[in-house]
Amino acid sequence: MEASYTVAEGADDTTRVAAIRAALTALASHLGHLAIDVVSDQPWPGEVTWAVDAARERIGNRRFRSPDTFRADPRDDESVAVAVALAPYTIGGSGLDVRGHLIWSADDTGTSAAFRLSEAQAEAVRAAISDDGGDPSMLIPIA
Repeated sequence: MEASYTVAEGADDTTRVAAIRAALTALASHLGHLAIDVVSDQPWPGEVTWAVDAARERIGNRRFRSPDTFRADPRDDESVAVAVALAPYTIGGSGLDVRGHLIWSADDTGTSAAFRLSEAQAEAVRAAISDDGGDPSMLIPIA
């Protein structure tokens, strides 16, 4: 059974970043479309500058493109790695399943997030949050 989850208000940055990245990783094989805006309302952390550069390079290589949106190929591990790196810091990111339903989103530099997860995926996300030093209890169902 699937349910919608978010990161509780007041979660620390470690928890928020880990949850967004882990949810995207858990859902990657179920995505038909993944888009990440290469725009942040804060400076990009140094640890993700490689991903900003990679996304901008890929955007620049497309004939028809939005100037700020990286459309990741969910079947390409390298493309997903770029999206996972950027996801907690973007002003807008969305992942649609193959039927076109929104199953992952992270917006407003990570302060707004929602994920459609199975029970096993939710447990994997909680484990990843814990492994990264965050608080897994901050992954909460959306009522």
